[in-house]
Amino acid sequence: MIDLAELARPVSEPDQLGGGGRRDVGRLADLAGWLARAQGQWPPRDPVLARLMLVSELAADGLGEELRDIAALADAAVHPVTLAVADADAGPEPAAASAVRAGAAAADTEIDAGADLLLLAGEGGDDAAAAVIAALGGLEPTSVATAGTGPDPDDRRWSASVLAIRDLLRRLRPHLHDPGALLAVAGSPMLAAQVGLLLRAAARRTPVILDGLAPCAAAVLASLAAPALPAWCLAGHRTGAVAQEEALHQLGLDPTLDLGIVSGRGYGALLGLATLRVAVRLTTDDEPTTTGTAGNPPGGVDG
Repeated sequence: MIDLAELARPVSEPDQLGGGGRRDVGRLADLAGWLARAQGQWPPRDPVLARLMLVSELAADGLGEELRDIAALADAAVHPVTLAVADADAGPEPAAASAVRAGAAAADTEIDAGADLLLLAGEGGDDAAAAVIAALGGLEPTSVATAGTGPDPDDRRWSASVLAIRDLLRRLRPHLHDPGALLAVAGSPMLAAQVGLLLRAAARRTPVILDGLAPCAAAVLASLAAPALPAWCLAGHRTGAVAQEEALHQLGLDPTLDLGIVSGRGYGALLGLATLRVAVRLTTDDEPTTTGTAGNPPGGVDG
């Protein structure tokens, strides 16, 4: 089975800061505090180089200009993490292990290039993500099926989703305490790449905004290997999906926004980033008063 221990070992908690700033801005103060802890200083600084990491089977030229335009509005750039569908021919476990490495490498590439905040989105793998969350949360397939939700439900797709999740649940339940085994059995390179990316980003003390169901499920799996991981994550938005709600509960995260966006293309995370930028500008003091772990600025590695 997949061993996540090497990626998980360097992950530690962010710095604990006293904080400061305005107290009349509600949850915006909490958002600024989250970023300050990740950066190891108060006040937090506005992210300089934010990257939307879209894990997809689509080539970069298949993403469309709309997503890039919306990312530009939030002062972010899109970095596609493309996984070859042919990788699945090697079998679910080798494909998942390869995808974990690809996700970690993608995080390294962007952080080495100066990224100080990642946004994680994923297209595909929703049934696998829902099945993992259902297995860990004791939910039934009918409550977490993904194809019947959103603005245009489809009964046939929903039924197919229920059957797929039910089949996965039978195979996942014997492995509830082994995140690597859960990832291998789930058989989703999309989910595996996101787990690898999250673990590597946290090890390098780089915060991540989660977009929707699959990134939240990946964070749950990653947190089983590295319990400190949720502290590096911000839930960008609530989709309305039962499985995502359960994942957020398991992570202990409260979404920044509640807009019911189900596309999985990163729009919710981008809106979360825009809100975070507002939070930083409204709540900061004049001068930093606390610095982070010595020798471990954002992008450094613990351990």
